[in-house]
Amino acid sequence: SNMRPPFLYRVFYETSATLSSYVSKHTHVKHREQPKLKLREGNAFQAISKFSAARDLTRVRMERHLRWQQKRDPSSYISAFNCIRYAVRRAEFHSNHSQRIGQRISVAKISTSGLIAATVRGTLEETVLTTWKDSLLGKTESVTVTTRDVQIPAWVHESAIPDDAAAISVEQLATSGAVMWLSITELRLSNLKVPATKGHDYEWLACGAIPKSNIIRIMPFDGTTLHQEQGPKVVRSLRSREPWVFDWQQQMWILRA
Repeated sequence: SNMRPPFLYRVFYETSATLSSYVSKHTHVKHREQPKLKLREGNAFQAISKFSAARDLTRVRMERHLRWQQKRDPSSYISAFNCIRYAVRRAEFHSNHSQRIGQRISVAKISTSGLIAATVRGTLEETVLTTWKDSLLGKTESVTVTTRDVQIPAWVHESAIPDDAAAISVEQLATSGAVMWLSITELRLSNLKVPATKGHDYEWLACGAIPKSNIIRIMPFDGTTLHQEQGPKVVRSLRSREPWVFDWQQQMWILRA
């Protein structure tokens, strides 16, 4: 496949529903079932719910991730975009239009070096609940369970692939610690049948976490401008009433005393 972008871009802010080493810990979202959830060492970003291939490599879980406002049943995926202009557009949305307006917004530039195309093969079980309403019989329901083989396109780091390029299980992939990414465009073209109305063509999903080793730089968005490089002027949050400034060494927003 030639669909791998050279970089991915993750937009995040102080109350994003993802743990991050680039925001203050006290702003981290809480997991209802795991209130003491912590960011694991080596992770730049970490989903609230731990990724499980058997549970999460399904259309239902992918669609759940794409419902941003839902709090229950937290996602195991982390979104990123394949083009910086889409990241800027999302940053502007969070700053000006989102229901949860971000005041300290940043964009992480993520390396895709070493990612190679792979296919996850499995058997998918789907349950369909059908309900009828009848004036005489009342409400009746029937449940139909079907199974089908699916091939899920994915991108995994080459370090997880054996020298002989032999197939590996998802358990072996998890043990390797290698990151796995899914492309929304490729998922739509697969037989997983992810609806075209869900997600964006330019969106990619990291499975569970994004390691710090993949982060090239963190870039602050001040409310109007994305600062891709450090300049002579201090970058201030134009949306905050407090004196938040971006610290280029720490790669995060800090409150100026």
